Amino acid sequence: VIPTSDEEALALAQAAERFQAAGVVCTVPRAELVELFLDKSRMYDYLAQRGVPVPRYLRVTNVAELQQAAGQLGYPNQPFVIKPVKGRGGRGVWMVRNGGASLEELVHGISLETLSLEMLLQAIERAGTMPPLVAMEAASGPR
Repeated sequence: VIPTSDEEALALAQAAERFQAAGVVCTVPRAELVELFLDKSRMYDYLAQRGVPVPRYLRVTNVAELQQAAGQLGYPNQPFVIKPVKGRGGRGVWMVRNGGASLEELVHGISLETLSLEMLLQAIERAGTMPPLVAMEAASGPR
């Protein structure tokens, strides 16, 4: 059995022994590893502890932590990236940049998911809640 989603991978990993007993091979790692992979901040911790280079990142759970992380990551002089702790396929990944998207990004489609910290804070205020996020330095260099 080959899973096609995060939820399937976790369910299969949690039931792997039952499948094995029935002679069914599931192409998933151990359940604890799948759970680790599904949490971006835990995964970055795991990689960093093993010497794998990762961008600077901070887990943020409220507006004060988000604002502090922005400053630590060099905002407003440097852009940074936010992403949900749990999510896949680039959903919810945003570049936070002073002034929002540039004309080059809008015209050439480099990034339509760019906003300013002020816009992000307004969206959080309107929602009345904030999910856990990972704030991390933006990768630089050739695209």
